Amino acid sequence: MNPNLINLFLLAEEQNNSKRDAFGRFLFKDSKIRDISKAYVSREFLKTGQLKPVQWPDGKNFAICLTHDIDKISPGKRERIKIFLESIKNRSIKLKNFYWNFDQIIQIEKSYKANSTFFLMASKGPDKRYDIATLKKVIHSLEKDNFEIGLHGDFFSTTQIKYMSEEKKALSKFLNETLYGIRQHFLKIEIPLTFENQIISDFKYDSTLGYPDQIGFKNGMAHPFYIKIKKLDKQILEIPLAIMDATFQTNKNNYLTDQKKIWTEIKDILDEVIAVNGCVSILWHNDRFSEDLYPGGAKMYENILAYCSEKNAWLTSCKNVFEHIHKTKPTLPTIDF
Repeated sequence: MNPNLINLFLLAEEQNNSKRDAFGRFLFKDSKIRDISKAYVSREFLKTGQLKPVQWPDGKNFAICLTHDIDKISPGKRERIKIFLESIKNRSIKLKNFYWNFDQIIQIEKSYKANSTFFLMASKGPDKRYDIATLKKVIHSLEKDNFEIGLHGDFFSTTQIKYMSEEKKALSKFLNETLYGIRQHFLKIEIPLTFENQIISDFKYDSTLGYPDQIGFKNGMAHPFYIKIKKLDKQILEIPLAIMDATFQTNKNNYLTDQKKIWTEIKDILDEVIAVNGCVSILWHNDRFSEDLYPGGAKMYENILAYCSEKNAWLTSCKNVFEHIHKTKPTLPTIDF
């Protein structure tokens, strides 16, 4: 196999490059690899047999894990002031909570016979965003409708297992279902420490692996794969993140202004997943469904669902993909750390 593809798969560049942004992340702009729009590693593994085509349920051609990171559930003080001043300026007092969009998200996804994963924060430490108890009724409603709840690990849980364990315990108290998966806040990962902590904390899957500043296939994979920590002799399933809404924060967050450009970029990534019968996750935050905050954000998400549905996608949660892989045991590659 081409050594460059091996290094891409193994995330060698990120491990050997100390450059990080203000949040401690290795960004696409700092990578020497300039094209991640193709799943080069998935394609090569399919040729060599290290990856066998996954048979998705009900004859579906590919799988898309729909996910939502719930970073906020209400506006902060500055945001409330801004919203109030703008409402006065526009002569329409609209003081609604632009972050409380759970019913809207559920309605959209049900119309496509889809379900998704909501990654909730349960931090009690320095990165606490909200009290998870506030979402008790929402959690039970989501679970009743077969939506998944995952943990959105806070900034410090990336490197400190104490925080990760505490957050998992705090969230699990409100769940009727087993807590399977995690995505790290800010997409911040410390390789391999974060994966080691996730495995010790008994998570079954992670879905953090993606660039915050570029959509595409970070390590060339458009399929789930395993990450194994050799000293633990245990592994975790990685469901790579290929598309995130926050990557397109341009032109005052107006998705309508750049609609054609954004859709072309997203469609190119989706078409590559289709071409290799793959599976990736996409991330659409709850606030992107607010027309007041992000004009065109909800419509762009609906465009994704409509296109994927038309192409015979399995639109589902990360947990459902994990369980399907656990049951059918397809041949998937592994990164050993």
